[in-house]
Parts: sequence; C-alpha cells; structure tokens
Amino acid sequence: MLFFPDRLNDLLLIPSYSQYERALEELDSIGVKRINVMVDSDYQVKEEVRKARDRYIEMGAAAGFEMAPITWTQKQKGVDDLYKHLFRDK
Repeated sequence: MLFFPDRLNDLLLIPSYSQYERALEELDSIGVKRINVMVDSDYQVKEEVRKARDRYIEMGAAAGFEMAPITWTQKQKGVDDLYKHLFRDK
C-alpha cells in the first residue's frame, strides 16, 4: 500500500497491518489529518486486494484520519505503471 499523508511530501510504503498501526500513531503525533491511499487497480477485480484496501481504509478512519482512496483505470494496473504513464514525457 502507498500512502500520501497530507502534511508530508513523501510517499509511505507500508507492507503490513502492524507497521500501518505504528505509522498511524506516528502520523497522528505530527498532526496529519488526511491520508491518501493508493493500491494497485486490480482491487477492482481481485477480492483479496479489495479486502486489504478496505481494511487499511477502515483502520485509518477508526484512528481518526480522513481517508481518501485514489483510484485509476486498470490500464495502469500498479502504482508503478501509473507513475510511468503520468510522467512518461518528463
């Protein structure tokens, strides 16, 4: 999962629920209010990916964050594919 906290200019790659729980505590401690969530677009067709995405969103919301899922078409399946598409001419 990739997360874009609203007060940071960095991307956070968080591979597990336990690390995400720790990250939520840290983000709260520095005043982050909103988290933008990116996950591979195959969550639209793969139930296990959708369930993981939903759980991350629910955990963040339960911790008091405004959660903003970022979505895109399946043509750019992964986050890396999306970035290649967005910045291909730069």
